Amino acid sequence: MVLPSLDGQIHDIQFTASSITVFLAWFELLLLLQRFDQVGIYVVMFLEILQTLIKVLMLFSMLIIAFGLSLHILLSKGNHLSFRTVPMSLMRIFAMMLGELDFVGTYVQPYYKPESDRSLPFPAPTFIILGLFMVLMPILLMNLLIGLAVGDIESVRRNAQLKRLAMQVVLHTELERKLPTFILEKVDKNELIEYPNNKKCKLGFFDFIVRKWFCNPFSEESK
Repeated sequence: MVLPSLDGQIHDIQFTASSITVFLAWFELLLLLQRFDQVGIYVVMFLEILQTLIKVLMLFSMLIIAFGLSLHILLSKGNHLSFRTVPMSLMRIFAMMLGELDFVGTYVQPYYKPESDRSLPFPAPTFIILGLFMVLMPILLMNLLIGLAVGDIESVRRNAQLKRLAMQVVLHTELERKLPTFILEKVDKNELIEYPNNKKCKLGFFDFIVRKWFCNPFSEESK
């Protein structure tokens, strides 16, 4: 579906599929970075906080539906495009949680100038529900999400370190299974002697890159 069809025309489904494919490809690249030592811990922390965010939003989605349906009933007759349908009302409520209230254009101007393109059919209940929304959603709920992310960041950091090391072990095991035998015989050694006072590294530049970007069992971070 991503490639052009045989007739040389690009259809709408190809634009949709290509946009989803590009997003998933870059998100997969982000997931692959969590195995690296320098940046992997931040990716794991991001995914852990994302799981917490999804759980909290699923729990408080009832408030989003409640305010979305209420404002849809009150403002759908006032020629408000963002509240004309139920799905658009829910999307507008979610955007209002992030601070995009448009208070003057959506509520104040239709209240004082009902002859304009938009009106406010039920001003009293609209302002009451809007006041409850501003207290519960942008102030209370958003601060709750920030508090959960900041308060649990240290425990998430410790768990992320262990999870990242476990993924590195799985990655190294899969790579060893795919490598030829003669390469493994040269790399795997029963004994390895390193002299700490010797400035020249016996293993060379490749070992430096591996220890810098992958897990180094002798680093202070892994202890």
